[in-house]
Amino acid sequence: MTVELNRDHVCYLKRGHMNTSNTELLSVNQVASRIKVSASMVYSLVGRGLLKCHRIGRCIRFTEEQLTKYLVSCQAENELPKAQPRRRLRHLDT
Repeated sequence: MTVELNRDHVCYLKRGHMNTSNTELLSVNQVASRIKVSASMVYSLVGRGLLKCHRIGRCIRFTEEQLTKYLVSCQAENELPKAQPRRRLRHLDT
């Protein structure tokens, strides 16, 4: 299966690997600017397995769906109940 990325880029993907109809792939810099972090933070998220990506040769590309899944997972983590305030230690109240 052949997917045209840009005028001068063509990659080959396994059949069924991703939906190729109207799929625009985003670069690391595009993802970084969309979520307002540095490119090195995006590389870190990919390295830790938190943000899924497609590797095309030495390039890393992302779909809108992958970025949305990551952002939803971040929102779910932030909805955890707040921690209880720490108890005061009496021996330190002198």
